[in-house]
Amino acid sequence: MITSAGHEAVNPMKNGLPVEVDWKVHMKRDIALLIECDAIATMRGWEGSRGARLEVEIAKGLGMGWIMNLPMALSPTFVSER
Repeated sequence: MITSAGHEAVNPMKNGLPVEVDWKVHMKRDIALLIECDAIATMRGWEGSRGARLEVEIAKGLGMGWIMNLPMALSPTFVSER
């Protein structure tokens, strides 16, 4: 969906850190990825994730685009123009 529209998808779940690393460390890496992007894309139910809520607030504060309600089959994503 995102790549077919000519954008690059950046998945914060694949931030290069081991899964067992502390949440705060993951969020710092995720936020660094996010601020380099042009938009955020969220899945249905994103409101239930503390990290997603923080990422959305940052994206909104930076005036980034927001693609809402992606199907659950897709991963949470940050979006960059190619």
